[in-house]
Amino acid sequence: MHKQKFPESFKASDFLMIFKNNLCFTFIIIFSVSSLLLCFPNLNAAWTATSQNVESAFTSVFVHKDFTHLAANVMLAFVALLAYSISSAISGTRNGNFIILATWASAILANLAYQKTIPCSISYGSSGLVSAFLSGVIIIAYLNAWAEPAPRLKLAQFAIGTFLLAAFIALNLDVSPDTNVTAHLSAFFNMAFLMLTKRFLSAFFSKTD
Repeated sequence: MHKQKFPESFKASDFLMIFKNNLCFTFIIIFSVSSLLLCFPNLNAAWTATSQNVESAFTSVFVHKDFTHLAANVMLAFVALLAYSISSAISGTRNGNFIILATWASAILANLAYQKTIPCSISYGSSGLVSAFLSGVIIIAYLNAWAEPAPRLKLAQFAIGTFLLAAFIALNLDVSPDTNVTAHLSAFFNMAFLMLTKRFLSAFFSKTD
């Protein structure tokens, strides 16, 4: 029996390159701004999402209750980035900037929907953004598993997707009363829809060319 090897594209340099891409820098900027806002309580409160302020659907992703809340989102984003890097390095695929745009769109749409459907609602935190990104990584991992011909690598991709999905479910089952599970789920499913739609359209147009 021959031992399976990772494809040529799976190299430490490739992994680090993926991990240090624009997506990683996006989260660094978000969490850096969040840290600064915590030092200015009045500004932090002004950026919180409310049903009276549509623009706050964007600004609220930078707002956190405290540094513990911020640290929880940083850790979850780091795990998702790590999983995304491993999955992409194994498959040798890249998703460009689409996943960044889709993540933002999913989170903002989730905030808007929450603001409009629940009167006098207040929403804040980057967990919606992280939930959307988690969804994107899960979809990518499962799609990579589907396309992967090597059984061991297929299993690795499936394990990445399943681990993140289980983590997302567990985190939204055991939550504090002020956790916005509705926004988390909305962002998660928004992102899944965008990622699968992109994949379907890419496959459709590649066949018609």
